[in-house]
Amino acid sequence: MLHIGTTVVGVEDLGRAIEFWTRALDYVLRADQTTGDDAFTVLVPAEGPGASLALQVSESRIEPRPRVHLDLYADDPPAEIDRLVRLGATRVDW
Repeated sequence: MLHIGTTVVGVEDLGRAIEFWTRALDYVLRADQTTGDDAFTVLVPAEGPGASLALQVSESRIEPRPRVHLDLYADDPPAEIDRLVRLGATRVDW
């Protein structure tokens, strides 16, 4: 049987992406990683089960409308959007 193990997101700045996604999702580096390497790292929920998120440095050009995305759910979407923008997210009007 096949199943999805990890969602991998291409990033330009791994350190910045780790900082953003760990704070945005309350994730931590996977236990077998003490630090992110120069090109790839896996993040997991700080507590309990949940989907893992891998961040990989990519040299591909950034597409205006990526074909892969994350559906994020929140109890209070406007407040969560404001929080993510404070963490460094950019509002995009598609």
